[in-house]
Amino acid sequence: MKTLTAVLAGMAGALVSLALVGAGGTTGKTSQTIRAERFEVVDATGKVSAVLGMRTDGTPGLWLFDKAGTERVGLVVDKDGTPGQRWGRILNT
Repeated sequence: MKTLTAVLAGMAGALVSLALVGAGGTTGKTSQTIRAERFEVVDATGKVSAVLGMRTDGTPGLWLFDKAGTERVGLVVDKDGTPGQRWGRILNT
């Protein structure tokens, strides 16, 4: 649970930082909204640790991966709008 909290806090911090700095680089303009189809949190080697994005069926989710790159935890919203938690290999991102 501490790892999940740390990853979520890191993602939130990254998004807030991007919002404050702005997506426009060094132009001095700030963006009020950051839009993307997918955000990935990677380690120093580029290995994906977390993903916030859309599944192939068009539903959103947040997924966490172990050191081997295996999907371990997912927070999703199913097609019918039902929220869900998934444990183990469960994704189709």
